[in-house]
Amino acid sequence: MVDYEIPSIAKVYSQVHVLNSVVMPNHVHMIIKVGIESPSISQIMNQWKRAVTIKAGYSLWQKSFHDRVIRDGDEFEKIATYIENNIANWEGDCFHPKKNKSSVLV
Repeated sequence: MVDYEIPSIAKVYSQVHVLNSVVMPNHVHMIIKVGIESPSISQIMNQWKRAVTIKAGYSLWQKSFHDRVIRDGDEFEKIATYIENNIANWEGDCFHPKKNKSSVLV
């Protein structure tokens, strides 16, 4: 359900594109490209989390999320590769329940 709702971001916001994403067992990674007149990342994520919550019938989310600006192509490639490999590296992920007893979907 979470993965299914990711494409809806671009449908709701015409100048917003999800370039890369992966849904992990207890968190989500996305690279989101925003246009000049796009809403803030906070607005986008709050709306997306709300849509998932409505479909699920209960909230899956922490109140906040982590974001960072990708400054150049090298950084983009590094982060995109991390996202693509995250499932294969799940056992070593900092959000894995064995490493983080309080991990929840973010």
